[in-house]
Amino acid sequence: MRDATHLSWKLATVLAGQAQDSLLDTFETERHDHAKAMIDLSMTFGNIIKPTNRVVCGARDLASRALNLSPRVKDYFADMRFKPMPFYAKGVVVAPDTLVAGEQPRKRTSGFMTVKNAVEKSTPVGKQFPQPRVNTAEHTGARLDDVTGTWWTVAAWGNDPARLFTDEERAQLRHMGARFVSFMSETQRPWAEAEYAGSGTLVVGDVDGALKGWFDKHAVGVVFLRPDRFVGATCLAQESGRALAALRTAMSATAVPAVQLAEVAA
Repeated sequence: MRDATHLSWKLATVLAGQAQDSLLDTFETERHDHAKAMIDLSMTFGNIIKPTNRVVCGARDLASRALNLSPRVKDYFADMRFKPMPFYAKGVVVAPDTLVAGEQPRKRTSGFMTVKNAVEKSTPVGKQFPQPRVNTAEHTGARLDDVTGTWWTVAAWGNDPARLFTDEERAQLRHMGARFVSFMSETQRPWAEAEYAGSGTLVVGDVDGALKGWFDKHAVGVVFLRPDRFVGATCLAQESGRALAALRTAMSATAVPAVQLAEVAA
C-alpha cells in the first residue's frame, strides 16, 4: 500500500503538469531500501515459523512462552513495533539545516542554537508525520489527514504560513496544489481563526499536545508535508522561501503558468 500511494501521487503530479517526468525516478530511490527491509523481515520470520526439526520447534515455542511473560515484550510484538520504519535519505526531500535539495543526513549537525537544543537530533525529513486527533471549525476529534486533505500541506506552528511567502512563492504553492495550515493549541484556535480570516489558511487545534510536541522536539517552525504524508522539508519561519525553492528543485517542479502568477499578484 505504501508503494501504491507513493507512486500514485508522483504519477498524478506529472500528469497534472506540476512536475517533470524525472520525478518518477525518485520512486525507486526512496522506496527500495524500505521494501528490501520488509522482504528481509518476512524471510526472517518465515525461517522462525516454518522449521521442521522438532527440537528447533520446541526451543522456539519455549522461547515464545518465556517472552510472553513480559507485558512489555508481548506488547512490542503484538503492536509490530519491530517493523522497520521507512526513511527517505534521497529523493523529494530537503536537508533541514542546509536546505540542500534531494538528499540529507540522518543526523542533524548544525551549530545553530535551536538545533543544538533540539530534543531529537535525527532529521524529521523523510519520515512520516504523526496523525493525532485534532479540532477545526468544522470538525471535532478528526484525524489530521481528514481535515488537511490529500495533497501538499504547508503547516506552521503558531503562525500563518501564508504570510511567510512572496506572491510568486504563493503562486508556486498554488501550482503544486498546496494548502496552508496553522497548528495552534486548542485554546488559541478561535483567536487564530479570526486573526487569519481571509488568508485561506486552515486553523487546526492541537487537542492533546502531539503537534506541539513534534515541533518542539525537532526545533522547527514550518513543515512541508508531501501527498503521501511524509515530511518533505522543514525549516524556521524565516527560511520558508528557501525551503520551498529547494523542495521544488528536488521534485523537478515545472514553471508556474503566467496566468497563475498574475492571479496571485492581483
